[in-house]
Amino acid sequence: MGQYLDEQFNECRPCADGCMDCSANHLCFECISGLVLQWTDDQTEAWCVEPPTCLQNEYLAADNVCYPCDYGCAQCFDGDGSCEFCEQGFELMTETMTDGSTYVFCQETIVTCEVGQFLDEQFNECRPCADGCMDCSANHLCFECNAGLVLQWTDDQTEAWCV
Repeated sequence: MGQYLDEQFNECRPCADGCMDCSANHLCFECISGLVLQWTDDQTEAWCVEPPTCLQNEYLAADNVCYPCDYGCAQCFDGDGSCEFCEQGFELMTETMTDGSTYVFCQETIVTCEVGQFLDEQFNECRPCADGCMDCSANHLCFECNAGLVLQWTDDQTEAWCV
């Protein structure tokens, strides 16, 4: 642990717990490994504390505050917030910045379904339309039937299938 000179009594006193370098008991400049500096709002005092524990979809920035990861990112790295894992329906992308560093982020996966399928937005994947249906937006919401079949709507017009 560090020490500072208490000029009033002209003797060395220990820095606050966890502090390696200080100029007064509550004015620390460097913490031991595993601790981070926490300043008062008016920036007149600082001491060493455990870093905050961020949620899985947050990252710990240089100012020791947890910030949310970018859109689509399920888990990101502390420091710059670069994405480590994407949420379902997103894919990991890498961009080279002007300074040569790389930034990793998530981009929505564009899914194009084939004829006879619809996009299940909950899982971001294609699912088959109901039997005989050539174009649909859900399993029981058909818009066009295969040859020889006709579209039949429910009385409330919320579902349609081919018969």
